[in-house]
Amino acid sequence: MIPALFDVEHLVFDGEGKDDYGNDIESWGSPEPRKFVTFIDPESDELNLPGHIRDTVDVGIIVLPDFGPVSPRDREVIDGIEYDVVGMPKDFTKNPFRPGFGCYVVTLKVVQSS
Repeated sequence: MIPALFDVEHLVFDGEGKDDYGNDIESWGSPEPRKFVTFIDPESDELNLPGHIRDTVDVGIIVLPDFGPVSPRDREVIDGIEYDVVGMPKDFTKNPFRPGFGCYVVTLKVVQSS
């Protein structure tokens, strides 16, 4: 079995909350410590337009089946950087060559704050 060595803090999306002024805001639960195997597929997309300064970075993490549930809108914090979970994890647990061995890939996008 491949070991999960790297630390990640998983934040479950709680839904809508209120700020000090009564405005609706999104909120997340307390960080849950978890482990992942490694990064995969680092991609960076930047539009080729004059004056365009936004860069979007997508990355995936490989996690083992015991990682726990992950849903869209959850967040992962790795080395102090917050990532949004994009979609549902990709399931690679149906391995025809080694039954009982597999993993999931969780796709993440860097959270930009203004």
